[in-house]
Amino acid sequence: MRRLMGAVLCTALVCGCQDLAIQYYNRGIDAFEAGDTLGAVEWFRRSVALRPSDADAHFNLAAALIAAGRPAQALEELDRAAESDPDDPALHTNLAEAYRALGRPAAARSEYRYALARDPERVEALVGYGELLAAEERWEQAESVLVRALQLRPSERTAHEALGWICVDTGRPTEATHYFRRAMEDGRATRRTLLGAARAWHALGDLPRAADTYRRILRMNADDVEALAGLGGELLAMGQTGPARRRFQRVLALRPESADAHAGLGRIALAQGHFAEAASRFRRALQIRRADRDAWLGLGEALEGGGLPDEAIQAYRTALEVSGDDPLLLYRLAQAYAQVNEPERARVALESALAALGHDVELEHRIRTLLRALPPSP
Repeated sequence: MRRLMGAVLCTALVCGCQDLAIQYYNRGIDAFEAGDTLGAVEWFRRSVALRPSDADAHFNLAAALIAAGRPAQALEELDRAAESDPDDPALHTNLAEAYRALGRPAAARSEYRYALARDPERVEALVGYGELLAAEERWEQAESVLVRALQLRPSERTAHEALGWICVDTGRPTEATHYFRRAMEDGRATRRTLLGAARAWHALGDLPRAADTYRRILRMNADDVEALAGLGGELLAMGQTGPARRRFQRVLALRPESADAHAGLGRIALAQGHFAEAASRFRRALQIRRADRDAWLGLGEALEGGGLPDEAIQAYRTALEVSGDDPLLLYRLAQAYAQVNEPERARVALESALAALGHDVELEHRIRTLLRALPPSP
């Protein structure tokens, strides 16, 4: 009898008898394969009600409950399934999935390791463990585990997707697009894959492709807040202010506490010279998400534009506390110091900006130009 592995389904039990429990069991598998997780839960529940000792039915009910977002109930069913084979690696893999969904990473890690100690080539456990490591930002370990999963099963879509996100999060957008393309080779593009691909295209500067990718998500769900905000950001970056504003306003209608939407509207107001409105929007975004470097930068620029350089200085300094020695922030801080006639502080900020600078030729030119414009040190 085949079992569900997290979100992976097993072959339906074939039996010539009219055993109603088996019919329910098979219907549960059919429903799961059709994407009807709630229907699968109902059919498997009917099956276990008729055959309470059927460990496989309990196991599959647990997998359907995990997929339906009910991991606490899944743990109860896995306890019943464990009565027949407590050391089953598949069982411990699904226990790990349930613990991850419940926000218990230590318990999940223990279960993944238990499963892999008994079956080192269990791909589902490798993928889940890799995703867990990535969530903890243990990038090298996560990548190693996920690459191993692909060596065993090169077509494993979830491993490609997870590796794509690791590349996005570690600043490797070109590699990310490779993995996301592989994840979509079977014609199935999940929301998470598309969201990662959009961010990779943005990082590569391909704003039209990033925008098109967000639109693909919105064709799945027109009210997807993250995709709406992302599309708004791409449109704004391409100079399409009106369409961008409409997306951000739609986000706020759906989720009034969206920091991305408030910051987006702040950037529009800033570009139009409406400095007070921009400052208000950025402050609202920072109330929601304080550690937002871009919102602090926008607030500082709005305050400078509104003739409040002292307040802008405080905004830039707070931004630097949040994000470290960011060369653009240091440059903006230096500009504000120059406005309040503090050239030595401006000089220190500019020298720090140069030390932190990578290969941004344009920003380097701006920094050196401002340095030359400062009066000589006493």
